[in-house]
Amino acid sequence: VLTINDGSTIHWKLDKTYITEAPNERTGILGALSRGTLQGISLLEALQVLKWAKDDQRIKGLVVDLSTAGVVGRARPQLGFAQVQELRDAIKEFAEAKKQQFGEKNYKLTAYTDTFESQLLYYLATAFDEVQMEPLGNIPLIGLATQAPFVRTLLDRLGVRVRAHSRGEFKSVTSPFTETDWPLPQIENLSDMLGSLNDQLVKGIATSRARFIRKFEGIKAWMEEYQQALPVKTPKDGEPPYVDPVEAVAPTLDDGATLHKAKIKKPSTSPEEQKVRDLMDLAPLHSAESLEAGLVDKVTYKRTMIPRHSRDPKEKHKDTDISFTRYRVARGREVVKKNALEAAAGVPKATIGLVYLVGMINRGDGQFGASTVAKAIDDAAKNQDVGAILLRIDSGGGDVIGSETIWEAVQHAQTEHKKPVIASYGNISASGGYYCSAHCSKILANPGTITGSIGVASGRPVITKTLLTKLGINVSEIAFSEGIKSMSVFHDLDHIRLYRFIKFTDEMYEIFLSRVMKGRKMEPGRVALAAGGRVWSGEQAKSWGLVDQLGGLRAATKLATDACITIPPPPGIEPVVEIRLFPPPKSFWDVMTSRDPDELLGALGEGMRAGIADIAREMLGGLVARGVQELETKGGVSLKEGQRFQMDEIDVK
Repeated sequence: VLTINDGSTIHWKLDKTYITEAPNERTGILGALSRGTLQGISLLEALQVLKWAKDDQRIKGLVVDLSTAGVVGRARPQLGFAQVQELRDAIKEFAEAKKQQFGEKNYKLTAYTDTFESQLLYYLATAFDEVQMEPLGNIPLIGLATQAPFVRTLLDRLGVRVRAHSRGEFKSVTSPFTETDWPLPQIENLSDMLGSLNDQLVKGIATSRARFIRKFEGIKAWMEEYQQALPVKTPKDGEPPYVDPVEAVAPTLDDGATLHKAKIKKPSTSPEEQKVRDLMDLAPLHSAESLEAGLVDKVTYKRTMIPRHSRDPKEKHKDTDISFTRYRVARGREVVKKNALEAAAGVPKATIGLVYLVGMINRGDGQFGASTVAKAIDDAAKNQDVGAILLRIDSGGGDVIGSETIWEAVQHAQTEHKKPVIASYGNISASGGYYCSAHCSKILANPGTITGSIGVASGRPVITKTLLTKLGINVSEIAFSEGIKSMSVFHDLDHIRLYRFIKFTDEMYEIFLSRVMKGRKMEPGRVALAAGGRVWSGEQAKSWGLVDQLGGLRAATKLATDACITIPPPPGIEPVVEIRLFPPPKSFWDVMTSRDPDELLGALGEGMRAGIADIAREMLGGLVARGVQELETKGGVSLKEGQRFQMDEIDVK
């Protein structure tokens, strides 16, 4: 069942094997119960499998199904821009390796879908040699943008005031509550950052599809078609007057958003890039247009997209189609054995402690709470086997005290335990995410990572008498000091309280600046220019010195491996690398033997019945189907619907 045959093609159905930034915190049955029929793997695991396949000469192709997720109520987590870049890089390396192993035309690299749910999935598909889509599919290639609702006017009408103070005019976190639109400096900064990301998107698509887009000259024809479709002023005899739907609607347009059209500061460096930008103005593009423009190679139905091309009729006992999950398990077992033998033979071994920080930074416990992350860093630093720590961050920031807690843990690991901490940024590592990693020995980011936001913002709501009067509520207080006004939402900040509120925010900002100056060894003037709440793409941050190197998890793992190895292996031999997750995932037995009843209830609470039902259906359905097939084919027994039968005990190994 888990044999990898020569000439195999890996089939990866992304809506069933979805990718998350961090692995599920529970393993075994608990992990299965929480996921149901979907199989989640971390980005690191996906990249590792692609690397295995790249180096495995039994693998001759990779086919990925990007079709819409079909599990009701269990939406596939959306991949972010930087995550897609890491996957694209790994897929392109796979393609180059297979060209070397089998020749230009003797391997297969195909992506297909019914329709593209997002432009980032199409961006991922362009890393493949062939892109196929169903006839009614479309590509929402609209370019990158951001939007935010501004509720200042609504809050004024309700009688709610937000007292806010930001250090850094580019810090936009409080603007939706204090402004009616982004201030001009924030518009300019956000446009610059998004422009950098959009340039990367355009260049990636134009480069990958260049040989097809180069032939496309249809933009002008499409515009001429629109002009010809406009109505003539005088209808022909007997025909009713034609009303152009565009002209009829235009006077009544009432857009809900104010559109700030950003200027493209970096001109296209090739005709293909300019064509991609022109197509973005007309998107979304249906299948026929996508085919004409060279964005896809074939428009066909799913069942004809991927025939059983790799099945050799002369060797029927060999199956050369293998699922991504089966390959991951089979190859993983081989790698474990190989690593054990090499380590026993004296090949240098690097043990890396991996710690994740994902989502909003909060104080306290929880999977990614500041206390949990800090303890994980401490445990990795104390572990004698661990030679370096890899801190993977995908966070837009959060609580300043929680950020300080993690920052101190990084410092302690490096100064007291002499363990280098290497930060790897995912889709975003900004504000508190950057703060807590500023002193890491190395910082790596993808070109499409959003980072920076070196600034501090504080805000608190004030419920005024206006709102309470409208609601018919009167609030009465008894207190022993004026300090109650600083902590109550029913009092605005005035005099010394407002001064102290602003002073505290300013002090936090100065501490943030000092952390960056010392951690990144930057001059105060340069830090000031990069700070102020400005957000940057990873590509921009590299030019400012805010990150050391552009690269993803694989590049960060390579740096961590080099930091672990004191004596390099002989040429041609790679060190054995073990990545240990801190804190380690909890097994079913770990939770069942835990003294904390809340943890047990949380693990076996909501969704348990659905999860058990999914697992039972799949396991029993598979066993029964296989038993019936063997009885019918080998035993000559025909089982009809409703017939009862008995099976011997099954030894599952």
